Amino acid sequence: MTSNISIIQCVNDLHLSSGGPSKTVISLSSNLCKLGLDIKICSRLTNTFDFKSANIKENSDISFLNFNQKKGAFYRPLINSYLLKKLNLNFRNNKKIILHDNGIWLPFNNTISKFSRSSSVPLIISPHGMLEPWSLKYNFVKKKFAWYLYQRNSLKSASVLHATSLKEADNLLKLNLNLPVAVIPNGVEQSIYKDIFKKSDFLESNKKNFLYVGRIHPKKGLMNLLRVWDKIFKNNNNCKLMIAGYPELNYLDELKNYVSKNNLSANVKFLGPVEGDDLVNLYKNSDIFVLPTYSENFGIVVAEALSYGIPVITTKGTPWKVLEENNCGWYIEPKLDSLKKALLEAFEINKNDYAIKSKNAINLSKTFNWKKIAKSFFNLYLWTLGEIGKPSSIVS
Repeated sequence: MTSNISIIQCVNDLHLSSGGPSKTVISLSSNLCKLGLDIKICSRLTNTFDFKSANIKENSDISFLNFNQKKGAFYRPLINSYLLKKLNLNFRNNKKIILHDNGIWLPFNNTISKFSRSSSVPLIISPHGMLEPWSLKYNFVKKKFAWYLYQRNSLKSASVLHATSLKEADNLLKLNLNLPVAVIPNGVEQSIYKDIFKKSDFLESNKKNFLYVGRIHPKKGLMNLLRVWDKIFKNNNNCKLMIAGYPELNYLDELKNYVSKNNLSANVKFLGPVEGDDLVNLYKNSDIFVLPTYSENFGIVVAEALSYGIPVITTKGTPWKVLEENNCGWYIEPKLDSLKKALLEAFEINKNDYAIKSKNAINLSKTFNWKKIAKSFFNLYLWTLGEIGKPSSIVS
């Protein structure tokens, strides 16, 4: 049944600086290959793309379609003409193809939608949080113009929208696009459990290492974290805050200036981008993960941290209410007072309570198993092609 079904995973950029989709598209594609689907990834590959860090094996069944615009190609600001030509050449006459686009707003995404409409190829769109209320308000005028110029029509050309949480699904439904919405979470690689760090054995003193991993972007609430840190942990030799990730919009300079101005350099460290084995070691040597974000459709770094047995502090701007329900973290309002209280509780937690939270964190992370998640997408693709009944992931 699957031998002649091709899934074209579309993502503008696979460089790790692009955030969550650069990881999830690769992991999902690898697991879909194991289910017998023909998987192709359509992406703008660059010379800096690291196949090893992206977890792509040399003998992988995944194939790639590079859509870099060639010099001298006809210029259309909202369409990548070279990509459109390549899609028409490779996929127009195939009757069992699904386009799965990851992201919106860009000419790349608009081109995928245009090809879907012109060729009647079914399209699934995963906005990855780009339609969350906070994100829509950010650069509001520009996005409002784009919404009415092309983005609303591009979305309506989809067969189904994919949300990574019920929270994101609810926000998609409020847009009144009259499209079905499927809820399927992101996953984390299960191989890390083989080398899980025993946090309860490590936590022998009152010292705590707090960690943030992710894009260095105003949405992530890192300035709030530094302001609270200044009030409660300044010059405290028993705790350290490590901030790792790719900088955006000169926001890193703003954060560094605050740290310098307020003399926080003794226990606040900016690590820059950290990937591969270095990231594994960073997780292993951290005690509390902090994501003080204003908005998140999922937050793959939360699932990653949990898989290493790290309790998590995050905000109600994320869909991670299960942290409190499963006693493996703090789920707080995105406010200074709430963040201050959670950080102090995490710093003062005793060894036994920490061990319980750590064990619960690992157990919760196991629900985000890529094999199970790939099967859910597999059923969604078959339903989109009309080969099975409506899967349980569809919420509307």
